[in-house]
Amino acid sequence: MSVHPRTQLEQDPRLWRASQQKTGHSQGVASGFEALDQLLATSGWPQGALIECHSALNGIGELQLFAHAMRQCVRNETALFWVDPPHAPYPPALEGMGLPPEHCFLVRTGSRSDHLWALEQLLGNNAVGMVMGWSRRRDPAALRRLQLALEERRTLGVLITPETGTSQASPAPMRLSLEAVPGANQLRVTLLRQRGGQAGSRTLTLPPVIPRQTV
Repeated sequence: MSVHPRTQLEQDPRLWRASQQKTGHSQGVASGFEALDQLLATSGWPQGALIECHSALNGIGELQLFAHAMRQCVRNETALFWVDPPHAPYPPALEGMGLPPEHCFLVRTGSRSDHLWALEQLLGNNAVGMVMGWSRRRDPAALRRLQLALEERRTLGVLITPETGTSQASPAPMRLSLEAVPGANQLRVTLLRQRGGQAGSRTLTLPPVIPRQTV
């Protein structure tokens, strides 16, 4: 028996319907910032959808922005991976953020192809709770591959890319622009696009990172 094309389309899990927007049922992971969660269509960070974050500088609070979601991964006993961060995470600071080092893994790659391969493998692994990658340049075809690796999974996938890419097209379902607020421990998060929701901006006060004291 043949299946009508419309029926096939309606059964596709990637299809978004207007009736799905901001309902009581949420598939998101809370960000830890109430004002931001109110802006996000899934009331938190979406799972199975690549989150592309554009930033002119590194180390402006991207880890703190996603720290609450990382702690949720720890509670779920799933692993956290950082792929090619600009600086190696400081273990006492991670513990101060509630992230035991034994749950956190650092991956260094030697080439762009290895970088993409590592991200793709990790994003498609059900044992991984969250992956954060730092890419020096954007490649829409590579972003598409990463999104396909995430499809129908519950992994959180975050990719930090240069700010210059904000004007370029992207297959990532969610795109953010991050900007540090001068003279304050704050981060301006501009939501450029999200699946099933609207754009918007929030200025967030970041929690201080207090390294755990060792004896």
